[in-house]
Amino acid sequence: MRRVLVLLALTGCNLGWGDDPYGGLPPRPCVTGTARDPGPWCSVPTLSIVIDGATDDWNGVTEIPLTATCTAPPCDGLLPVAAQIAQQPGTVPWLAIRVRGARSTADARVVLRFEEPPELPGVNEIDTFSLGTGGPTFFRNGVLVTTTDTAYLQAFTPDGFEVAIATPWLPYSGAAIVSAYGDRDGVPVSDPAPSWRACWIPTSVHGFTDPCAP
Repeated sequence: MRRVLVLLALTGCNLGWGDDPYGGLPPRPCVTGTARDPGPWCSVPTLSIVIDGATDDWNGVTEIPLTATCTAPPCDGLLPVAAQIAQQPGTVPWLAIRVRGARSTADARVVLRFEEPPELPGVNEIDTFSLGTGGPTFFRNGVLVTTTDTAYLQAFTPDGFEVAIATPWLPYSGAAIVSAYGDRDGVPVSDPAPSWRACWIPTSVHGFTDPCAP
């Protein structure tokens, strides 16, 4: 709870690290799916996304190509091919993610995994959201976490799934390495799982690093 309160406090304050993480040097390119808008750090776009299974509101959001190799067949409908990511506007932003090519089946679930980029101060936590027909389940370091708050939402789309997660549930200083994969009885069906970087508000807590321009 203390980490959540600290993150909320950082969202609305100026930490005094200045406006240029590069000290006047040319910035590195942003990873796919992020841009310096408004900058100076790379971050995902801000967009209102409704988690309802429809995909029209994702139009215009850059797709991140993903490559997954089946290592535990059958893998039909469990290998992601692309992802999109955005942050919902608001005082406490939500992170919205859409994945194409993977959705839960009768004997398997799809999983989103979050961990902090290695160049940021480590929080030593790995979060996983397991998505199924009965709703999502959330694990932190392998331990099931339950809440009465609406901290995450999911919906299956015609070609995959979409989710929204309240960012205080992701204690990664506004940046994470995200991976998506199908899971059958605790065993990923693809190895390694395809992954990408995501950066969101508050980007200012990155200090002098730019996690989405590694």
